[in-house]
Amino acid sequence: MKKIAFSLFVVMVSISYGFTQVDIPIEVIEAVANTKIPAEFSGPINNIPNGSGSYHVTRGHISLSMSDDGRLHFSVPIRGHASAKVRVLIGDISASVDLKGTLKGAIRFEELPDGKVRSHLEVAIYLDDATIPIKVSGRTLLRIPVKPLVEPEANKLIRKHIPEAEKAIDEAINK
Repeated sequence: MKKIAFSLFVVMVSISYGFTQVDIPIEVIEAVANTKIPAEFSGPINNIPNGSGSYHVTRGHISLSMSDDGRLHFSVPIRGHASAKVRVLIGDISASVDLKGTLKGAIRFEELPDGKVRSHLEVAIYLDDATIPIKVSGRTLLRIPVKPLVEPEANKLIRKHIPEAEKAIDEAINK
């Protein structure tokens, strides 16, 4: 999820050139974002005590819009799967979670007195579904809903990475 948000911002920034007024249709920016940002992301989950995990996220079409206050808004449907294994006294415990939702946010640019640009980013994930599938012999028999547990944790993780995303955006614009 972090990579989707970060990549979207880099694409948006890479087609900007400071605050020079250039009229680029939002459809063009949207097409560039959808072409340049990978549709799938995978990686390790490193913050599991006594364990390890991995995730795989697939994004849908990136939709962009401008608000009257000059912020560029984005919305990206996502589907994902995360799995984890934790070592406890009696052995290993494994679990997985299936996720479906939308990554939404906005970015606003501020021109500083020295002519440089500072970005202000707002982003959050809104889950439609987060379940732990209970399987027997490869067939899912039951899905346990865990959205109230997963969504706040996912948003904490996203908020934690906003400063590094803003820094990367600022560096791309101000070079």
